[in-house]
Order: sequence, then structure tokens, then C-alpha cells
Amino acid sequence: MPYITDATLKAAVAGSLGVDGPTALPAHWDKIVPWANRDAYQRIRAYMMGRGYTAAQVDAWEARAEFNERLGVCTAIKRAAMRGEDVNVQAAIEECKEVVEELKTIPVVLEDALATSGRVSFGDVDTGEDRFTLDEPDGDGRFSEGGSEL
Repeated sequence: MPYITDATLKAAVAGSLGVDGPTALPAHWDKIVPWANRDAYQRIRAYMMGRGYTAAQVDAWEARAEFNERLGVCTAIKRAAMRGEDVNVQAAIEECKEVVEELKTIPVVLEDALATSGRVSFGDVDTGEDRFTLDEPDGDGRFSEGGSEL
């Protein structure tokens, strides 16, 4: 379920387009907005879980609603442009790119503490006790187990 309501996203879309509130938007936005809201929610979860955060951490993340709104607005505007609507699609594309870049690196804060992902992303990793190891970089790239090739 998206982190914001469709009504909240529709109001944000109206503000972004410079119209007088969500009721001033044409009727076809009633189909675009819910789709964009779900798409933004799913993409946020995919990016963050792809970085190693759990679904529970993403769902408790304090900035989730802000990112849902930002990504939802630009996604809705891009979708409207595909339907032939006269909107500033280039600005929406740039905003989407900016949001995605932020999602790749932004730290997740949960109740005033940084959450940690389950993925090692920097630093030394000791693989000396691993059962399977990757052959030397100048080798054929095959995996080996205790000296025998697999």
C-alpha cells in the first residue's frame, strides 16, 4: 500500500502543474494518479530493498512519504505526457532521475537512528573461511571448492 493517499498525490500533482487544486484537474487524472502512486511505492521499495534494507525498515523509514510524493508526481506527469497531455515532461524526467539517484545513497533513519542494510558495501571482507572461492582474476573465472574445480 502506498505511503501516501491518492488524494495527497493528486493535490501534489495539481500544485506541480499550477492548477487550482485537485478538483481542477481533468477527469483522466483520476486514473493516472492511483497508478503513479502504486508505481512510486513499488519502485521505492525495490530500490531500498535492493540496497539490503528489509521491507520493515523501508516501511518505517521517516522519509518514505516524501519520496513517494516526489516520485509519484513525476511519474504521473510522465504518464500524462505519454497520453498526449501538454505538460512539462522534461522537468518531470529530471525530477525522477534526481529522486532515483537520491534513493541509491540516502541513509535510512528509523526513530533517530541510522538503519543498517544487510549488504557489505565497503571495507575489507575476509573470505578465508569461505567454502567456495572465486579463482584468481587472471584465471578462467570458475569457482572451486577446496582445490577441486566445480
